[in-house]
Amino acid sequence: MKQKSLKFWASWVYLGLFFYWISQGVYSFVIEPVLASKRYLVYLGVLGLSGVVLLGLALVFFFKRDGFFDFLKKVDGWFDGIQKWIAWSLSVILLALPFFLQVLVVRIEPKLNSLLLQSLYFSLPVLALLASYFFVKVNVRYSFGMVWLLTTMIGGTFYFVAFNFLSVVSIPLSLGWSEGNRLYDYSVFFGTDRYDLAGEGVFQTFISTGRAFYFGLIYLIPNVGIWGVRFWQALMNTLPMFLIGFFLIQIDFGSKISKFQKWVFVIWAYLFLLQGPIHSYFMMALVVTFIGAKQKKLVWAAVFVALGGFLANISRWTWTFAPGLFAGMIALLQIEDPRFKNGKWKELIRPFVLGISGLVGGLGLSNLIPVKDVNIANFESGGGLSLDSITHAFDQSLLWYRLLPNRTFKPGILLAVLLAVVFVYVMLVVLFVQKKWRPNWLQLLAVGAVQLALFGVGTVASTKIGGGGDLHNLDMFLLGTLILAASVWGMVFDFSSEIKIWQKGMVMLLLLVPVFSPFQRSRVPVYVDAETTQHVLEKVQAMVDEKKLEGEILFIDERQLLTFGYIDDVPLVMEYEKKYLNDMAMADNEAYFAKFYEDLEAGRFSLIVSESLSDVLYKPNSSFAEENTPWVKWVSIPILDTYDSVYKNKDYQIQLFVPKK
Repeated sequence: MKQKSLKFWASWVYLGLFFYWISQGVYSFVIEPVLASKRYLVYLGVLGLSGVVLLGLALVFFFKRDGFFDFLKKVDGWFDGIQKWIAWSLSVILLALPFFLQVLVVRIEPKLNSLLLQSLYFSLPVLALLASYFFVKVNVRYSFGMVWLLTTMIGGTFYFVAFNFLSVVSIPLSLGWSEGNRLYDYSVFFGTDRYDLAGEGVFQTFISTGRAFYFGLIYLIPNVGIWGVRFWQALMNTLPMFLIGFFLIQIDFGSKISKFQKWVFVIWAYLFLLQGPIHSYFMMALVVTFIGAKQKKLVWAAVFVALGGFLANISRWTWTFAPGLFAGMIALLQIEDPRFKNGKWKELIRPFVLGISGLVGGLGLSNLIPVKDVNIANFESGGGLSLDSITHAFDQSLLWYRLLPNRTFKPGILLAVLLAVVFVYVMLVVLFVQKKWRPNWLQLLAVGAVQLALFGVGTVASTKIGGGGDLHNLDMFLLGTLILAASVWGMVFDFSSEIKIWQKGMVMLLLLVPVFSPFQRSRVPVYVDAETTQHVLEKVQAMVDEKKLEGEILFIDERQLLTFGYIDDVPLVMEYEKKYLNDMAMADNEAYFAKFYEDLEAGRFSLIVSESLSDVLYKPNSSFAEENTPWVKWVSIPILDTYDSVYKNKDYQIQLFVPKK
């Protein structure tokens, strides 16, 4: 390998690591409370030790640079003549190492999860550097710098895809706060024959129609088990993230893009969208929309966009307008210098028609096409866009402090979204100034207005109680940003091919920031042993058998145990499901809880299966403290006042209650 290339990229990687270390130090001592825990002390120790190492390397670079790179050149000679399959294998192993290392160590010692995760910020670019070295060693025609960027992105992509499938296990009990009940929700279309409903009524859950249909298709397979449903969920949470980038980059925005550049965009789009993250069932509606935007015939384009609007509407009413807005934006960006004069107004017909088509599909088709209403609430789109749905969206408190760094979401909404999109918009500005990207005033005004509106709506939604833990409420703003990135993608690579170092650095930041920003939310799940799991199941079944003749059995939580037959011979009580109780609590819905309290005081339920309940409030500066307070007030305390706990398991946070005597 050329010594100059090795020097250049090794220096860049080192510089990035050094600045990352500085940022971690500032973050740790400014935002985090110092000496918060023993593990935090260990983390600070590792941070300090790594700083010493980086400082030592800096001294070597400064005083012994030539000798250091002479050593690298000598090591390079050791691998002369390496076989291609060995080089490829080493590259793959190195890129997969962060994921498997984290899984292995966390399985051995779960308390190291957070600490090891931090180390991945350091390990991935270094391992990608080594993987790139072996790749270029046997493929000399490729640029080492571009290979390093690509292998880093591929390493991050593998990590997140593999991480998504860690939840594909056959453990019967819930893996997270609402994970188990979501599996129950997904059976509402094609799995209702699995239940014996208590009383009369229609089977409904707290889920939108689109989401229930999308994730519930797996229930068409007779007797599908919990492993199969979790696999389908992981697959459907992954596949649309790639499909949306694939179909978006096929749209012709006027610049030439090679197949290689298109595949780079697909990978980058996946990583970019993870920064939300974006709900996959929303992205499927946009996949249909982007397929329509690519159609040359306006009629077919309008049909696809209308269908996208319909799918968005039945998934969540707040997404109703997105397909039309995005299709119109794409069509407008495809026009060269759109104007209202000199006959060019005819070119604006397509953006207008596609925009209206999305609106008609979202508001009109949902009323014309008979769709099974499965949502127990009216404010999600099972009931369509209504005054009640809009009113409910403003019933809950707004927590404005979550826009800034806080305990619930450490970087805060504004800083996180800035980091997510800043290099896209900086690149757009640079390309505009250099007159490589030439939108006229109409395009800038229209696109700017749409993006500002989506940013405003998403920011306010992120402050609503129950939100603000990530950027998912800014999903439409992020997708609009992705469309803008796609429209100049070919220009980005032309820009990076120029000789100026700052231009290469700009592209490097654009490509790599999405690789690392979602890492902070990833945690390897730690599963409970099979013996404890079986004990919990046997205890629940024994209590159900003992109490079912005395009254109804209420599963506030863990309803998937009924879905997959782990607990049998018990009718399903539809009311008072955990997520819906929580939502009503955050809305302070006194009328709803009046009936719940009547049932509790009357001892309607001979047994209640719930998460572990407590009457202790979170401290004010705790994560999601505002969400905990209404839950304790409206749910926990009333149950604890009227029912006694007869069993509690800390591993699964499950608790059983019977009426007080």
